[in-house]
Amino acid sequence: MICFVSYCCGHGLQIRAIGFRWLVAHEYVEAGLMEKHMPIRSFVNGDNAFSYDVGAHYLSVNKIGWSFEFSEYNSLGRLQVNIPPLPTQNLDNLDDILNQLINFYKLE
Repeated sequence: MICFVSYCCGHGLQIRAIGFRWLVAHEYVEAGLMEKHMPIRSFVNGDNAFSYDVGAHYLSVNKIGWSFEFSEYNSLGRLQVNIPPLPTQNLDNLDDILNQLINFYKLE
């Protein structure tokens, strides 16, 4: 996690907590997709250029640059269908996000 030295201690701890929340969300969804036998990355295109050939890493919850704010789903955005909601503050919808991706990609 990133803790900037120029910030006061309280703000630095808040950045670490936000970063950890993002990491938990990303890894939870990524691991859930891999448990259903989706590869971590695409076999065909490593840069995720095709929406039909993606890996669990690209489909998982992502962040905007260095901010650790949840970003829209880049891979699914090209499809414009079945786009899951972003995680809530307390991450209570991660199972819903994961199940929506599992159903859409027919990983069951």
